[in-house]
Amino acid sequence: MTEVEAVLTENIQHRLVAVGPLDGQFGVHPALSIPPEAADFVFATSSADPSLRTYALFDAGRVEGLPERLETEGVAFDCLVSGPSRDSLGAVSPWLVALAPDSRLCRDLFTRGPAPWDLWGREACVLFQSRASLPDLVAHFRRFTRIRDRDGNWHFFRFQEPLVMRTIVMGLRPEARQEFLAPFGRVIVPDNGDVLHVFDMPPEYPSAA
Repeated sequence: MTEVEAVLTENIQHRLVAVGPLDGQFGVHPALSIPPEAADFVFATSSADPSLRTYALFDAGRVEGLPERLETEGVAFDCLVSGPSRDSLGAVSPWLVALAPDSRLCRDLFTRGPAPWDLWGREACVLFQSRASLPDLVAHFRRFTRIRDRDGNWHFFRFQEPLVMRTIVMGLRPEARQEFLAPFGRVIVPDNGDVLHVFDMPPEYPSAA
C-alpha cells in the first residue's frame, strides 16, 4: 500500500491511500467485501469506537436501480430529496446509506468490473464517518441540496459527486466548510486513479474528537 500524507490548513489531515479494487472473486471463499488497505480507513476507526458510524452518500444517477436495490439490502437509508419531488427525482438524487463492512453493497462499491453493480471507478459515492444518526445527517444534508448564485438563481448542489466533495474540503472558506462538515470526523473520497482521499477533520468538529 502506498500512502502519502499531507496536512491542509485549519488542521485537516489529508492522506492519499492506494487501493487495489476487488474483482469478481470467482471461486474465492469467503469473498472480500472491501480491500484490506481500504478497510483500515473506512471502518477501522468506527470499529474501535462503536458510536462512530460509516455512511455512504450515493449518486443514484450513477448506480442503476439504486432506490429499488436499497429496499432489498436490509440497511438504513434515505433520499435527500423529500416530498413529491422524490418520486420524479429519486432516480438521480443523492441517497445516504449506513454502510456495513460485510455487506454486498460494500463489496460492490469496491469492485471494478463490467456489471452495472460493479461501482469502483464510476464516481458513485462519497464516504463519511460520524457519530450522528442517519436521520440527523439526512436533515443536515437537506439544508444544502440547493444553493443560490449571485443572480439569485437556485441550483442543485451535487456534493455527492467525489470531485465536488474534494473541492468542498480543500477549497471552501473555513467557516463554510465547518458548517457543511461539522457532523463528520472523516471524509473519504474515491478517486478514479485507484486512490482514496482520506480527510480527517479538526478536533473542534463534533465527530472528530
